[in-house]
Amino acid sequence: MFAYGFRNPYRFSFDGSKRLFVADVGQAMMEEIDLVERGENYGGPTREGRACFNAGNWNQPLESCSTTGLSEPIISYAHEGDLSAVIGGGVYRGSALPYLVGGYIFGDWGRGNGHLFIAYPPRVGVGTWKFTEIELKIPSDQGGIGQLLGIGHDETGEFYILTNRQYGLGVQTCSARQIILGNLLVSNGVYR
Repeated sequence: MFAYGFRNPYRFSFDGSKRLFVADVGQAMMEEIDLVERGENYGGPTREGRACFNAGNWNQPLESCSTTGLSEPIISYAHEGDLSAVIGGGVYRGSALPYLVGGYIFGDWGRGNGHLFIAYPPRVGVGTWKFTEIELKIPSDQGGIGQLLGIGHDETGEFYILTNRQYGLGVQTCSARQIILGNLLVSNGVYR
């Protein structure tokens, strides 16, 4: 076994051959992303994100729990608004969006109204990564990106999102769209 303590990994990626990122969907209240190292324990089922998981009442974390031997996630966030299930992405190494180079792009299903984020490591040492939502310019008739299903990249390092939109009467469409300027515009947001 390489590593353990994951609850519900939903997408993983390597940055080159050196770093393994795992997006781990939480049980009820928190989402997390781990930078995986051989032999480490990432907390499940004891923890959910950085919170102590309460198996008796999922919506009420325990005040404390033993964290001895557990690795901390590099990113964790609570279910606020429509945030509900993390979707792993990868480290941006493309050239179309130079200000994103080296950042980890990930998303959240958003209860059917997907969100994209960019995260950067601390400038010094290790620890919690800062992240911000990627603000996308989407035509007003689309009302958002829809259900975010996956994030990937091509051989040049440019990223794509796979989405699903529902149009009533059971009609659905899936589409893959590249994250590029002019189509899905990336701008600065507020760090969490």
